[in-house]
Amino acid sequence: MKNIIALICISIIGATTLFAQQQNQQILKPVIQYSEIDFCLQLLKNIELRGSEVDALMEVRSIMIIQLQKAEKENKKLEESTTLEFTINQAQNLLAFLQRAPLTGAVADRYKRFTDAIIASAQPKK
Repeated sequence: MKNIIALICISIIGATTLFAQQQNQQILKPVIQYSEIDFCLQLLKNIELRGSEVDALMEVRSIMIIQLQKAEKENKKLEESTTLEFTINQAQNLLAFLQRAPLTGAVADRYKRFTDAIIASAQPKK
């Protein structure tokens, strides 16, 4: 009897862990202008971090930097749009970092456009 209960508990824990991993691996694909990606990178330069957050910041920055470098090689204009790809976890980290960025009222609309694009990409398609 104890073995059956232990087996059931292990199965439940395993299923829960697998579900959580699958959710973190879901890919979000926000469509964002190159100029907004550059704007976001500028904001991220001014945030305060804890040492444990450095890897997460470098991970999301590298996704955006690679996309901008690719655009530069292809002679894309800043007004053109591209699709970024983030896991749920990366997108959550990016949004959390952006909440720490110092903003002025003049850039509030750009900030909102960028964050709204990420949030909209997480919504289920209708």
